[in-house]
Amino acid sequence: MKGKFRISAKPIVLLTAILLVVNVALGALLINGSRSVMKELINDHMLGIAETAAALLDGDELAALTEADEGGPTQREIVKTLRFFSDRLDFRFIYVVRPNGDDGFIFIADADPDEPAAFGEAVVLSPALLSARDGRATVDGAPVGDHWGKFYTAYSPVFTADGRVGGIVGVDFDAAWYENQMTRNTLSLLLLGAISVLIGGGIVLLVTNRLRRRFDKLSAETVSLAADLGTLMDEIRATSRHSDAIPAPSDAVDASGGADSVDTLTEKMQNIKNDLKLYIPLVHAQAYTDGLTGVGNKAAYLELVHELDEKIAEGTARFSLAVFDINGLKAVNDDYGHEEGDETIVGAAECIKAVFGKENVFRIGGDEFIAVLPDLSEEDMAKAFERLDREVESANAALADTDGGAPVSFSKGAVTFDPNVDREFKTVFKRADEAMYRNKGDYYRQFGDRRKKE
Repeated sequence: MKGKFRISAKPIVLLTAILLVVNVALGALLINGSRSVMKELINDHMLGIAETAAALLDGDELAALTEADEGGPTQREIVKTLRFFSDRLDFRFIYVVRPNGDDGFIFIADADPDEPAAFGEAVVLSPALLSARDGRATVDGAPVGDHWGKFYTAYSPVFTADGRVGGIVGVDFDAAWYENQMTRNTLSLLLLGAISVLIGGGIVLLVTNRLRRRFDKLSAETVSLAADLGTLMDEIRATSRHSDAIPAPSDAVDASGGADSVDTLTEKMQNIKNDLKLYIPLVHAQAYTDGLTGVGNKAAYLELVHELDEKIAEGTARFSLAVFDINGLKAVNDDYGHEEGDETIVGAAECIKAVFGKENVFRIGGDEFIAVLPDLSEEDMAKAFERLDREVESANAALADTDGGAPVSFSKGAVTFDPNVDREFKTVFKRADEAMYRNKGDYYRQFGDRRKKE
């Protein structure tokens, strides 16, 4: 019996060693994958919040805010906007900061109701904050600590009308729970390995049971991650103007049960990744779309300007540029209210989109739009303006028939890129803007001095 035991013990020991190696490797792989997916989810969720909040703020107001405005109506309105997010979504803090000298930043608005940062209080520097100062929304790759705690932070710039960074929205997410969870998982794996080495072949059953518990734990984490992903997807769909067009998440996000095998768990994790890849572009599109009109926003416009400047430098640029400025918007706001003013902006955008295409139109200010048309000649642009005039006439006729609101009217100007004159995009814009203002001068002369105030 003694000899038989030794013979049978060898494969048990070997099996135990194999199970130990496989268990450690599998645990490390799954925890690594879980950490990676969770980090991507957190980063994208935070960026979505920061960019959405930034899109609702006025960069010129943030740039002009001073210490004397602390507690005033402008700062209170900014804080009210930030609290809209903090009251509804799960994160720690949301606030606005602003560059202050070389690589320095200060708080200018904080939505924390208990311990808000004072205006002018210094902000701890981080790579993401410096990136946002340069116009790029980013999440810190590692948590940053201050006297409020230790956080992962997303920063999104808020641009002024002339394209400068007027302020930066910051969103903090507490890193302690995530780091503690990773530490517990790592210690658990180390403990399992030590027990397996000490006990040897006789621990096969224990290893099997531990492996089962490990799968249960990882399954529970996957279910929790899937639930968080489902919440994020619901938020994306709720904030989209075209939620019906957004595909529903896969069945893998339904947290109705756990995984009972490596293949099942891997498939669930892969499906979660696939859903993330599906929704991340939608969040990106929302961040680059004007929420009122559906055309490209200021951030999308600045990105296009960068691309066109590169093409101009390479000598491959061919495009025409049209600039539009709504006439009489202030009068509409004053006489009928801002809701009617928004309808006027939407009406103007619909006319411009109908002629130039939604993908070519950008809203760069409250009443300013730009259309960038590739390979369009001056003659083609003139014909397009004629179609636009007819589109405006048709829209206003429909409004008149239904008594639906203020008529649409805007001044416009257009030029075609000339490689002999234009060395960068801003010179093309300047010529188009001057043409638009000449057209607006005609409008002033037609309607009188009152419109000059509009």
